[in-house]
Amino acid sequence: MTLERWLRTMDQFGLGRNEPTYDWLKENYRGPTRAYHNFEHVEECLDRLERFDGTVDKAELELAIWFHDVIYQSLATDNELKSAQAAVDFLESQEASPLLAQRVFDLIMATIHRNPPSNEREALIMDIDIAILGSDEQRYKKYCHAIREEYKVVPWELYKSSRRELLLKFLQRDRLFYTDYFFERLESKARKNLAEEIEELKEA
Repeated sequence: MTLERWLRTMDQFGLGRNEPTYDWLKENYRGPTRAYHNFEHVEECLDRLERFDGTVDKAELELAIWFHDVIYQSLATDNELKSAQAAVDFLESQEASPLLAQRVFDLIMATIHRNPPSNEREALIMDIDIAILGSDEQRYKKYCHAIREEYKVVPWELYKSSRRELLLKFLQRDRLFYTDYFFERLESKARKNLAEEIEELKEA
């Protein structure tokens, strides 16, 4: 992840360079327990947003992506809330508009993936966040290994049952991806990946 990319995001909002914030983001995303929720994930999300050819304004989404996993502990249940609040604190320190802060907060909270999106921007960030599910076989296996590494403190049998339960909830949804863009490109492959992982966990 380059400083230049961060500066480009700042420029879109007329903010200063804010290099200390960039350094703080970098330090957090490079934490020793982050096998998946790290700078590589953020960069992949930014790349997916950049390739998206829809008409949605990408600036707020880009800012939300930078912060969306900045606070992360695998067993915590409030990672998104703390990450969203970190984004709000940053924007308030820059005297950004309360409306911008609220919109970025809402975008980050959408990545909990608990409820359907309430607008196109939320649908897009949710799809971008889980696009890894529709990756090729080698990349998906690397992702599975990384997730297990982040939860290595959880006993294997408990991890298997919890992971299967989560994957089944995803498969039971009418759609994994809410935007047509990601649905058309990744839905079929993602469902195949999830089903195969469930079977592998059963046999492990």
